[in-house]
Amino acid sequence: MIPYRFYFLNARDHIIDAEWVSCAGDAAAMARAAATLLARRDSRGIEIWQGKRRVDAVAKPFASTSSVREAA
Repeated sequence: MIPYRFYFLNARDHIIDAEWVSCAGDAAAMARAAATLLARRDSRGIEIWQGKRRVDAVAKPFASTSSVREAA
């Protein structure tokens, strides 16, 4: 398992929370981030990091964030 850091973003793309997770790889981390994001009411997006590498970012549908993709 690989450690990842999820940074939860508000509507202004500011970090409001963070969480360590372990996943099998990048695809699993992105899927987990999308599922986690949909369960959180206070967050509009998540940035996914593995160490110093930014893996990706996801956003809730209809989010007004410009730097993240919509969650499936």
